[in-house]
Amino acid sequence: MANLTLAKQLIFDVINRRKSDIDIYKYELEAMRRAYIENYFNAMDTLIQLLNASDEESA
Repeated sequence: MANLTLAKQLIFDVINRRKSDIDIYKYELEAMRRAYIENYFNAMDTLIQLLNASDEESA
């Protein structure tokens, strides 16, 4: 869930960085957002696999 939260919060972080005179380019922002979303979905896939394996062991 942290990766999804960070992906949504990223735009506010970019605004704060620009106010501090730190340049963030659009391609950097998109790469960071893509990485957070990928990590979120990878974690969810792993969680679902673990839950399915747990259900199969219980049955």
